[in-house]
Amino acid sequence: MKAVAPQTPDQLRDMLEQLFPEFDCDLESDEITFHAVLMDFTPFYGRHATEFSGKQLKGLAALANAAAESPGPLENAFDTCFFEGLRRAPTVKLLRPFLSVAAKRRLHA
Repeated sequence: MKAVAPQTPDQLRDMLEQLFPEFDCDLESDEITFHAVLMDFTPFYGRHATEFSGKQLKGLAALANAAAESPGPLENAFDTCFFEGLRRAPTVKLLRPFLSVAAKRRLHA
C-alpha cells in the first residue's frame, strides 16, 4: 500500500481520521499543524495499537513511509512527534514490519 504524502495538516488529519474512525482530532483550524496533529495522534496510537487491523497498520506505515521520503515539515513532524515517541514503545513492533528502510532509520535516529 503506497500513500501520497499529505500536503497540508488538514489532509493529514483527514487521512488519519479515515484510517482510524475512532480517532478524533479536535484541533481548531488556527491551531492545526503537522506537529499538532501527530502530537494528538501518537498517544491514541499508543493506547490502541494492539486493536488495529493489519489494514490499518499498513495504511499508517504507508503514510509514515511517504512522510519519511518527503523532506520538509511533514517529515519533521513524523520524526519529532511520532517516531521519537515510538522508539521505546512496545507497540513499535506492530508497525515495524510495514515500514520502509527510510522510515525504520527514523526509529533509530
